[in-house]
Amino acid sequence: YLIPAFMVFNPEIIEGGPIEIVLWTGFTAILCLVAFAAALEGYLFAHMDIISRVLIVPATVGVFWPDLTAEIAGTVVLLAILGLNWWKGKKDGPTPAAAPS
Repeated sequence: YLIPAFMVFNPEIIEGGPIEIVLWTGFTAILCLVAFAAALEGYLFAHMDIISRVLIVPATVGVFWPDLTAEIAGTVVLLAILGLNWWKGKKDGPTPAAAPS
């Protein structure tokens, strides 16, 4: 349900427009989808703590909000959370798979 809502606030996804705007909109849409899915699942590159998962929700709303300042702030927060999660995953190493029962 995120992409249709994103298209309402960013019609350039459908209509086209300057390449910079279309690329930025596509990047933020993919970033929001990945971050929101990770928040729901609780795992991306490593286990996500509850604070990160809760912070992703207002950051995603900020990216969707039709204001450039809110969009940039939300994008920075999402990139920071996902970057820290990636770093934690590299530091901790791969998570072993559960043995079949």
